[in-house]
Amino acid sequence: MDRLDAMRLFMRVSDAGSFSRAAADLDMDQPTVSRRIQDLEHQLGAELFHRTTRSLSLTEAGTKFYARARDILADFEEAELEARGLDNEPVGMLRISAPGS
Repeated sequence: MDRLDAMRLFMRVSDAGSFSRAAADLDMDQPTVSRRIQDLEHQLGAELFHRTTRSLSLTEAGTKFYARARDILADFEEAELEARGLDNEPVGMLRISAPGS
């Protein structure tokens, strides 16, 4: 799993509030989602979630990572649109001429 996919998965789990709900939303197995989040935490050297049997919440590191991941993914998606020429914002000078009446 690449880092961008790991960020997306992390954000999905956080937004869903549970591994099971995120797994269902993504049509994945819950153990796979849990393992991938554990792999991400291992890569980062930080625990991202407080886990209990009934709840899931972000740690301080998780909160900081979420904010940065959100910005990074937004920038990446914008870069993809620009690279594909799908950015619909007009660029350049527009000249309009009309005959006088």
